[in-house]
Amino acid sequence: MNLYEIAQSLIDTIDMEVDTETGEILEGQQLDDAINNLQMKLDDKLENIACYIKNLKSDADQLKQEKDNLAQRQKTIENKAQRLTDYLGNFMQGNNIPTFETPKCKVSFRKSSSVNVKDINQIPKEYIKEKVEVNVDKTELKKYLKTHECNGAEIVENQNIQIK
Repeated sequence: MNLYEIAQSLIDTIDMEVDTETGEILEGQQLDDAINNLQMKLDDKLENIACYIKNLKSDADQLKQEKDNLAQRQKTIENKAQRLTDYLGNFMQGNNIPTFETPKCKVSFRKSSSVNVKDINQIPKEYIKEKVEVNVDKTELKKYLKTHECNGAEIVENQNIQIK
């Protein structure tokens, strides 16, 4: 019986003084026993559902903790990979090794450029994006800096390592 069936049987037994399972008319002690039996079934069912809810919440807490642990491990591994990437790139650049290739990996550099804003007050207004805070539209400023000079910014050449 589910929770609703038990509750309804308890109500029916009290109202009609009839055992809902056997159909017998109950009197005195029989009625008390039937009500107690249904009440025990109801109590057991309520307890089981409450315990199941506690188990589900416990499982959810454990999964959240495991998720947090995995996120921390992921961050640690990502940081380690970045430190090793920086180390490899610095070593190769310091020893003038432009590329390295084996059947298992290929390490090379590609040129890229980015804008380094030295003084935002010297940037032409059309390249300033205004939001809650002041930002520079670096993409448009980079195009401008290729043909014009600006004391507030410069194009910086970078070497970005690629590992495939």
